[in-house]
Amino acid sequence: MGARAGKRFYSWAHLNAWLLEWATTVADQRVHGTTHEQPAVRFTREALTPLDGRPPYANAHVRKRVTVREHATELTIWQCYTLVATRARRGRQQVVMMPSYYAGHLRVDQTPLVALPLQYDPR
Repeated sequence: MGARAGKRFYSWAHLNAWLLEWATTVADQRVHGTTHEQPAVRFTREALTPLDGRPPYANAHVRKRVTVREHATELTIWQCYTLVATRARRGRQQVVMMPSYYAGHLRVDQTPLVALPLQYDPR
């Protein structure tokens, strides 16, 4: 099937088994660069619930191929030859939230999103 980072996989099942092992023993155990906590701990605390097959948000822009171009001070996002967005570059491990992107998608209680530093929100 192919090789990845010095590993050779002979089937999708072999690859999936290796990925599951790696995700649970390595990725979920190390401290995440953005949240500064172990994903396994966060997932346990958050008590995530299944969506019963419902999509988590409207997918009107899903499956569109875009090109991201990195410049000295900004990133530009293109779809075909059309400029879709321009964003200022940030340093490593910095989170940039655009509240307008999430409006109406994340809050069950319909409270407005405001641009505040990231924090735990049980809603």
